[in-house]
Amino acid sequence: MSDPKPYRAPGFRSFLAVMGLSLLLGLIMGLGSIFLQDTALGDAGAALVMASVGMIGIIAIVVLWWRRVDEAAREAHKWAWWWGGSPGMAVGGIGVMALINGDWADAWLAGFEPDTLVALGVGFVLIVQILGYTLAWLWWWAVRR
Repeated sequence: MSDPKPYRAPGFRSFLAVMGLSLLLGLIMGLGSIFLQDTALGDAGAALVMASVGMIGIIAIVVLWWRRVDEAAREAHKWAWWWGGSPGMAVGGIGVMALINGDWADAWLAGFEPDTLVALGVGFVLIVQILGYTLAWLWWWAVRR
């Protein structure tokens, strides 16, 4: 019976592989959108199809990465997701609710189309959630170093 291989943390080559796969996926999405926009799908359909392809591809890349990363990094990401991403989503949601329910914002928001306002609200919540996640992730590593 052979000895099991010792754990080896993913190195720079693994990082380059993940970044390369991500870049390739972005290229596929961009070119796919260009080629599909003049089809029966139209611009919106092409964007939807390519966004779906992109999300499936990103999930596949993340699964490959997750299988190779060590337990400490996994724990840091899980902790940051719960303690940073969740409060970030709450703060972002409160911000959007305050904006849409504030009389002071009516004049400022009047120049936007409804779909643009939805996209801005979703984008704001995502940015605040990612910021909370990043701060929690940094905190997790800072207290353990």
